[in-house]
Amino acid sequence: WPEIKEVAHWQTKGWARAVKYDGERLFVAEGKAGMTIWDVTAKAKSVLMTRQEGDVNELSGPFTGFIVQSNGTHTVTVSDISKPASPVKVLSFQTPHYLSQFLDDCLFADRYFCLAHGKGAEIIDLKTMRRLEDIFPVPPDKHIPVGLGPLKQKLIVIDGINARCHMEVYDMGNSLSPQQIARKMIPGINAGRVTVAGNILYMANAANGTIGVVDISDIGKPDVRKNIQTLGNCRKVIVGRKGIVVPDGYGGLLVSDSESASDLPIRMDEMREQYFAQYF
Repeated sequence: WPEIKEVAHWQTKGWARAVKYDGERLFVAEGKAGMTIWDVTAKAKSVLMTRQEGDVNELSGPFTGFIVQSNGTHTVTVSDISKPASPVKVLSFQTPHYLSQFLDDCLFADRYFCLAHGKGAEIIDLKTMRRLEDIFPVPPDKHIPVGLGPLKQKLIVIDGINARCHMEVYDMGNSLSPQQIARKMIPGINAGRVTVAGNILYMANAANGTIGVVDISDIGKPDVRKNIQTLGNCRKVIVGRKGIVVPDGYGGLLVSDSESASDLPIRMDEMREQYFAQYF
């Protein structure tokens, strides 16, 4: 690490926008080419099992028997994948504003899935397939939810516009009645897609190519550690056991072996050779 070795590759029909793995299968969001499911038990010889038509841009899961998709900019679909060769759509609805972020691969109480869009946050009950739209309070004017992430039994919702960034924290002990326990402004940082790792909150802002790094050890006093400028249009931060991976769009794939956010450089172009390997 950070050496990356290719073990297999194959051609997709559309743009591979998101990939999820359940140990035996890959689920690939291919944009207007739909969602494909691949058998990868033999990594050197992946087999296409099926293609589900649609405009699929993002995935979350797979959860027990289900996967959640974003279709286009305003549509959410839940598919039953208990028979991977024949996925079945069981729920589909349009959101009142563009989709911002799914709560990536996480459920509360093993059934409640959260998502954010430009008008607020809401929950899908994956047990009853009910959409719960009015669980969270409507955000103030000009505060647009752009990201969310889990913090143990709490949910962090990031909202903002331009350089204004607010963090809301909800106690999800009762997932059907979330209680807001904090709302704090985080100055000097761009709101973005959320990743939470331990007590560190990362926010990737694709429009500005920045990654905000915030210490949330005390949720009442978020402490900005760094505001990193990337080379491209970073859409997310992936934190592994040995380092950090940033899919940076036209800036390539950035891989850091830094185990601590405090070790990350301020500008990746100035310190890339020391801290980062770049892959295309």
